[in-house]
Amino acid sequence: MQQRKRELGLTNQDIADRCSLSVPTVQMILTDKEYSARTYTKAMIEMVLQEEPVLYEGEAAYKYGYMKKKQGDYTIDDYYELPDDERYELIDGVIYDITSPTLTHQDLATSIGIQLYSFVKENKGKYKVISSPLDLTIGKKTVIQPDVMVICDRSKTENGKLKGAPDLVMEVISPSTKSRDHVLKLNKYKECGVREYWIVDLKADQILVYLFGEEWGTDEDISLKMYSFKDKVPVSIWGGKCLVDFEEIKNDLWE
Repeated sequence: MQQRKRELGLTNQDIADRCSLSVPTVQMILTDKEYSARTYTKAMIEMVLQEEPVLYEGEAAYKYGYMKKKQGDYTIDDYYELPDDERYELIDGVIYDITSPTLTHQDLATSIGIQLYSFVKENKGKYKVISSPLDLTIGKKTVIQPDVMVICDRSKTENGKLKGAPDLVMEVISPSTKSRDHVLKLNKYKECGVREYWIVDLKADQILVYLFGEEWGTDEDISLKMYSFKDKVPVSIWGGKCLVDFEEIKNDLWE
């Protein structure tokens, strides 16, 4: 990990910022083999170090002559001045250029949304299932567009926009967003009050379900459950009554 850090030209501060960890914690994990860290904490650092940078940092800003600020200093006001004909996300003041998703990515996200919507329809629920793009604003320097969201409380919307955190958020993994989804967005969703976060990775045959807060009967402020595409995955915010059948979804995908 130390070697990889040097190859990427990262400092402990850089890693700490991307993982929302303290610098001493990062330093202990990287240098002390006996240091016992939480599994998901180590996994976040490994994710930052594992891949070639695919964050498109600065690309959007450069393309549109937007270098009046350095990455990390942009705000939501700057975000809404960007051209409307392309998609971006803003995380902690850094602008990310979102590449067009593949057919398989969209097929997968749509199929998940359909199963969630069908459950709401059958049970005459008041919930809303929303697919991307819809901006989720977090603080003054973050705007994210989750692939799928479930909103349980009408008061979290106003004038056609979100003004509060969705209850459930899902991200379908793409090569260009993998580290953002596993690290940056994980922390941002937890920070803003999302109750449940799914990371769906078709290539890895894996669905990670993060539950935030102590309402789930554990002493931790975050818990993790792992599933595969052979499973029916329960939606915890609905008490597990809704099961998303990932085997059915996978069998119907156009790959």
